[in-house]
Amino acid sequence: MRDAMADYFGFQIGNTPLREIVQLSGRYGAQVCVKDESFNTASGTAKDRRNKGILMQDDDISDDIWYGQITSGNGGYSLGRLCTVYSEKTGRTRRSVSFVDTHLPRKIRKTLSAYGDVVGVDLQERPIPNHLLEDMVRQYRGRKMKG
Repeated sequence: MRDAMADYFGFQIGNTPLREIVQLSGRYGAQVCVKDESFNTASGTAKDRRNKGILMQDDDISDDIWYGQITSGNGGYSLGRLCTVYSEKTGRTRRSVSFVDTHLPRKIRKTLSAYGDVVGVDLQERPIPNHLLEDMVRQYRGRKMKG
């Protein structure tokens, strides 16, 4: 059965194949397989599956939603790309804010910024708990809305 959400997003997400790793199967005397998440066509990672779920759980909300996450690349790219497509297809605004370490290479920041906002923070100072991340998104959104 085709994934109905694949048509919604225009990407294949989920139903990824299992691939046998022949070298490991031979070494361990049992069939060893991995889930090949590269078949997820939004960003080619397992994060596509998670991010699709996040958007779908909020599908009945008509208000604008800004999602924030701490990322070093794939998660932010996936969420930003899916938010962009979701907004285009539904007319409901979904925005992605990627909080990245200030030392993240410029090339990765540029890739992330193609589909969402990127904010550098010092992630080496201390962990950022969820409630502070929510506050950071609210503060960032407030600044963006003002000007």
